[in-house]
Amino acid sequence: MYKLFGYGLKDIPYINRLKNRVFYIIVITIVSLNIFISFSLNLKKVSKETLINSFIIVDLQNNLNEEKRNEIEKYILTIDGVRSVRFMDKSESFKNLQNELNISIPEASNPLTDSLIVSVKSSELMNGVQEIIEAREEVKEVYKDEPYLKQSQEQSDIIRIAQIGSAIFSFLIALVTIVIFNLGVAIEFLNNANTGLDYAENIKESKFKNLIPFSMASVVATLIFFNIYVFFRKYVTNANFDSSLLSLREIFLWNIGAVAILNFLIWLIPANLGRIEYEEEKDDDLDYEFYEEETEDKKDEFYDEFEDDDI
Repeated sequence: MYKLFGYGLKDIPYINRLKNRVFYIIVITIVSLNIFISFSLNLKKVSKETLINSFIIVDLQNNLNEEKRNEIEKYILTIDGVRSVRFMDKSESFKNLQNELNISIPEASNPLTDSLIVSVKSSELMNGVQEIIEAREEVKEVYKDEPYLKQSQEQSDIIRIAQIGSAIFSFLIALVTIVIFNLGVAIEFLNNANTGLDYAENIKESKFKNLIPFSMASVVATLIFFNIYVFFRKYVTNANFDSSLLSLREIFLWNIGAVAILNFLIWLIPANLGRIEYEEEKDDDLDYEFYEEETEDKKDEFYDEFEDDDI
């Protein structure tokens, strides 16, 4: 089996096993690449949802009619940095308070007023929005839930760090995939070492033979990932988590684009096989030197015999 290696022969079991292993490893790495890309996209969504939780509560003056309430709502929506406004009457506020305190109080003793829940685009804009709203005469009080805002900001920072880490891992996995592809090229290169091809031509042909299998591995890996993602998303949805995963349609173009870029780089970048070099020239020189020494020895023996005959 070893003697056949290096002559470009096909269907050598040892070579086929090596190529299959490279194919499977590429499938695994590209599945991992897709997982980290989708993870980063979902973290971005969660980060946005956490930032949306930046809100302030506006208590309105007592006995405001519906026209006045609509007027103040429309005014707040025009303020720069405000995302949305939701009206909450005092009955709803009172009910939420009872649930939070786990007590029961008669509705007649409700001391609360109607209020507005103002969602702000960013926590940095909250102070400016608060000052503008407080200047209105329809407003009784404006306040923020500081502990909740602090917790939301900390969660958002952690999510951003995880998102950056996921992007870095995606980049590293892409590099590992390129290295593994070059390993497959090296296997083909060594198998063609004694076929008469020069160094550059051998690399070019070895890479070309591995391009189609790499693209096939990319397609297989991406399809496997999409099936895993759909199944996992369905599980998360049925489990009633606070935040659902992005749909397949929302991540499809990102994942396909990343795999397409990786394939483009593989096809474009020349194969790098490190320091693999031919040793044929050195072997030829040694054979030539050995041949010269052997010829000279035979000449010496011939002259010695000739001299003996003369004597």
